[in-house]
Amino acid sequence: MVFPEMTDMEKRQHFRVSDFIRVEIHERDRQRFPRCEITESSRVRARHGDILDAVMEALRQARDEQCLTAREIRERLSEHLTERYAVVEHGDGQQHADPRRRPVSLSEGGICIELPPGSLQRVGHFLQLLLYLEDGGKPMRLSASRVGLEATDEATRLRLKFVNLDEVDRRRLFRYILQQQARKVRTAEAGLARQA
Repeated sequence: MVFPEMTDMEKRQHFRVSDFIRVEIHERDRQRFPRCEITESSRVRARHGDILDAVMEALRQARDEQCLTAREIRERLSEHLTERYAVVEHGDGQQHADPRRRPVSLSEGGICIELPPGSLQRVGHFLQLLLYLEDGGKPMRLSASRVGLEATDEATRLRLKFVNLDEVDRRRLFRYILQQQARKVRTAEAGLARQA
């Protein structure tokens, strides 16, 4: 059997970089990661239509599950609303680390994202990502299909393959990966030079 020769793009998919990147994971119209940490003193912002949709979904779920107490209904509402909030400001005056900044392994063909333990226990096959590459450009909106989901006590690893990636986005990923690899090589060389 004769196999077709790999194209330049297929060969380049093997370039990979491990880095910390801000990432958001969406499934249909819901933000799946990061989930907002909401307390009684949190101030939130969301679109009015999103709030109404979340309230209706929570009430339907409460009816279907035959939730009878106000506490149970409130829990369902809180769960659905938390998925819709766009901005959360905490009233405690503390600075909070950006929960979107995650360790990743990134290539032109896909990404492996390390998430906190227990994240995304149930997630669909097709997802949308927002990648905030530190290259001066706008966040990248990418479609991806789930290749694997591995949960351990230390982390949840979500492996995704990019789908329908256009040439502009592929080139931007390639440039970013090469720049990060070159930066890591320069940093390692500088460390060796200081040791010598």
